[in-house]
Parts: sequence; structure tokens; C-alpha cells
Amino acid sequence: MNNYNHILAKSVENGATTLESHLESVADFAVVAARYAGMDTEVALQGALLHDIGKASVVFQKRLRSKPSPLELPFRHEIASLFFLKLVSPDLQPFMIDMIVAHHKSIYKDVSGTGIIDLENEYEEDILQFHLSDFSLWASEAIGILAELKFPGVTHETVITEEDAREAYYFALDHCRKRQKGWSQWKGLLMGADHIASAVGDFKEKVPALFADPDVSFYNRKGELYPLSLIDSDGTKKHTFVKAPTGAGKTDFLIKRCRGRIFYTLPFQASINAMYERILHDLGDHVEDIRLLHSISQLLIGEERITEKVIQDKFGASIKVLTPHQLASIAFGIRGYESVLFDLQGCDIILDEIHTYSDIMQAIVLKMIEVLNHVGCRIHVGTATIPSALEKEILEILGKEQVQYVQLSDEVLTLFNRHEIYKAEAFTDLLPVLQQAVEQEKKILIVCNRVANAQVIFEQIEEQSVAMTPIPVKNDAKPQKAKKAKTSKPIAVKEVKVTKPQTVPAPSVKPQANTNHPYHIIVAGGISLKEAEAMANRLNAKGFAEAKALNTDGKVRVSIRSFSNREEATKQLLELRKNETYKNAW
Repeated sequence: MNNYNHILAKSVENGATTLESHLESVADFAVVAARYAGMDTEVALQGALLHDIGKASVVFQKRLRSKPSPLELPFRHEIASLFFLKLVSPDLQPFMIDMIVAHHKSIYKDVSGTGIIDLENEYEEDILQFHLSDFSLWASEAIGILAELKFPGVTHETVITEEDAREAYYFALDHCRKRQKGWSQWKGLLMGADHIASAVGDFKEKVPALFADPDVSFYNRKGELYPLSLIDSDGTKKHTFVKAPTGAGKTDFLIKRCRGRIFYTLPFQASINAMYERILHDLGDHVEDIRLLHSISQLLIGEERITEKVIQDKFGASIKVLTPHQLASIAFGIRGYESVLFDLQGCDIILDEIHTYSDIMQAIVLKMIEVLNHVGCRIHVGTATIPSALEKEILEILGKEQVQYVQLSDEVLTLFNRHEIYKAEAFTDLLPVLQQAVEQEKKILIVCNRVANAQVIFEQIEEQSVAMTPIPVKNDAKPQKAKKAKTSKPIAVKEVKVTKPQTVPAPSVKPQANTNHPYHIIVAGGISLKEAEAMANRLNAKGFAEAKALNTDGKVRVSIRSFSNREEATKQLLELRKNETYKNAW
């Protein structure tokens, strides 16, 4: 047995993986992928063993050790690997070329200008001659490695001549020039196998079983609180379109509609984090390979097993949770899209919360749906609401007759009116509503059209925890001019009319003088000075002769009574609060 460990696939800085080891690993993954996709495993095996054999070149091995001179021609190991096409039967050679020639670069107009056609157009015969440098010296070692890997029909005595290499090069070049545009399934397979083999290195045995269909029967659960759980999945329909509010059981329904491997997409990183944790909690005990796709991968080794972060973006997951942006390459056909598309083909793709995307992202998603449908994916769309034009486009791409369309009835939808939106001209009109909500321990969201208004209202609400707060006002203080606050009315989901407080007689209390009375009973705040003065006038008309607008330190409030001492003010405040209209006074 010969030893070829001196011939490397990776530099010392990148792990010093031997070429023989790398080719063997890629071939193992390629065979698994081909078997899953129903492709010829023998073609996958031979293509994987040949794809990097050109790295045995003395030029490549030299460049692993030191940077090349800027005067040297470009060297592509893929081109050198093509020299060994004669080892494959003629009918399989086109598949070999697809797997070998562009697993790193495009064949034409590559961004680096180093595709096989690019190089031929620029350097002509020189580029071939450069790749053939010392061919007779390194070709025998390449053959030796293939013999050790039991490449069909190859022994240590097998010979590939320089003439064989030239003939193979021109055959591949002609094939590339005649090739029609479109994705190559074989290229996608090889790229996927190459990427995962390079990522796991010596930890190949720690990788979970790839391309395994997950058991999602857990999501067949039913519950009266989740109306979608009560709807059966229609096995005659390939695709799904679900329009239902949050909490209706949309996630369960979308997943139970899946028949194979699942790609679950959500629009935001926080969303996919939460969904990953949820699915892992639900299925983690019996689905081994559930992945969360982040932008950064790293290899982490635990006490017993490798952490799968290193393979999170590689092919073969049973369930992968990600954002649609991470699949966008298939819409544009950009670098690496073939391996992504190979992984996606024939799978279940869930596009959840599709209504949240921008116009540009919606256009990209529509193209993605078109491509995914073309490669046999089952597509499941979930949304709470969606523009009718976008919905129409999606259904037309999928074919309405192939879609299980689910929309809850109006009767059921009324059960999901969790939020009430109140619109009011002045914050004071909302005080009864807020008081009731607080007593019922409900959550409240107050929205203002200006930050300044929000800050004033916050301070006023914060002060409600104190029975009464004295506001000293100097008699000679001049009122400050307040800016008029504009009120913007938001679109209501459920609009509730805020009724004005009913006119009630003023309580029978002893009047107080208006001078030197620094203690005030406040009934409104966080409004403009004009609104405060108008409210004070209304209170005057109701019998509250001392009601007035206060404008102190930039804070506008309405005082209904003023007192010279705290004790009397507190007493009258408690008396006033007996009136339902003024129970929120302070």
C-alpha cells in the first residue's frame, strides 16, 4: 500500500487535510445525497473522486505552501481534474464535467474571470500548457490515489498520457460552450457534498443521518382553543395557503401538512430563534437533525458529540429553520445556488408571516415560490393578513386546484378580537377607560403622535400612584406659551367610541380663595394649553368656579380646585372621587 499523505487538499493553515482523505469523504456524502435524490450513485461516486484530483498537480501543491508570483498564470485545480476524464465511460463524461468544472467557479463570465471559458478566451493554448506543467510527474500520483480509493477500473498501473489530458480538456471546453443555461443537479450535489465534507473534516462520524424525513405526527394534536387543529389536512392537495390570526394553530397546521424534510422560514432572526426552540422542544426527542440557520458557523466539540453548528448551512437537515433571505440565491441564480436548490428540491417549504415583507422582498419571495414549485417542492404559506394582489399571485403560481386553502369563518374570527383601539381627541377622555383597564389588570398601550406628549402622559400616569402632589404656583408667574399638539388618528382594528364624561353637579364643598393656594386637585394633564383652557371653561360652566388651566415648568394641567393646605386638599380630593366622573383625579 502506497502512502500519499504528502499530497494535500488543504493548506497546513487550513488543517492540512490530505487529498485522499478529502476525496473519500466527499464521495461518501455524494453517494448518500444521490441515493436520497434518486440519482445514479455510481456517477456520484466517480464524480466526487475526480472533482479535486487535479490538486495533485505540482503547481497546486506549491501554491499551498507559498503565494504564487504575480507573473504566473491563474491555476484552477478543476481544470487539472478534467485531465482524467478518460477514466470514465464516454456516456458518463458529460455528468463528470458538470460536477468537476464549476464546483468553485462559473464556467463563463465568472466574477473573478477564472472560469474555464474565461481563461481559454484570454490565454488560449498557454492556459492549457500551464496546467499540464510536469504532468508526467504528478499524474502517476493522482492515479495512485484513485487506485487506493478503488476508483472503478483504475490500478496503480493505469496510465493517463498528456495527450489524453489534452483531449479531455478540449472535450470539456466544447461541452461547456454548447451547454444550455439552467441549473445542474449534478453540480448542486457535488457542491453540497464538498461543502459538508470540508466543514466536518475528521468528525464525519459525528454527523447525524442526512436527508431523513422527520416524524411530525405530534402536530396532529387537536384542541378547541386552536380552530385550525380541528381542520383535517387534505392529502389530495400539494400546497397550502392558510390565512388566520395568531393563536389559531397556524404553525401546527402548516407542519402537519408536510410530508418530507421541512424548511421553515420566518422573516426575522428573533422569529426563527423562537420557532427553532419550539420545534426542538416538540420534536427534539425523536428528530435528530433540527437546525437553525445563522450567518456564522463554528465547530464546537462537546463531551460526547460534535455540535451541529458546523453543518447548520449544509445540506441534508430533517428540519431547518431560517429566513427567506438565506434562500434568496435561488431567485437570482447567484454563486452557490445549485447546492441550495439541490437541498430544497422535493421538500416542504413553509413561508410563514409572509405579509410582513417589504415590497422588494415580496417580489423576491414570489420568484422563490416559482423556482421552488418548478423543482417539485410542496409550498405552505401562512399569514395573518395579506394584500389580495399578493395572494392572487401566489395562488396563480402554485395552481389553485393544487392548494388547500384555509380561512376561518367570521364567527370564529370574532373570538380572536383580543385588542380594542380607542381614539380620542384628548387624553383626559381616556381616563375612565384606563381606570377600568387597570382595575381589570389588563395591559394598556398608549400611543402619542409626539414624543413630548408621551413623556408628559407618562409622568402623569406615574404620579397617579401618589394620592395628591402639590404644585406650587407663584401668583406673579406668567403663563408660558405652549405649542399646539396635533392629534393623529391611527387606523383602528376595533374602534371603540370614547364617551364624554356626563355633566354632573359639582359636589357641595366650601369654596376656597384663589390666592395663595398652592395645593391643587388635578383632573387632566398631558394636553395642550388651549385644550386645558377649554376644559377649565367647561368645568366652570358645570359649577366649578375655581377650575383653571395650569402651565408650570412646561407641564399643562387642569386644576378643578385649589387649597392653601394639604389636609383640606386631601379631604376634598377624596370627596370629589366619590363622583364616578372624577374618580381618577389626583
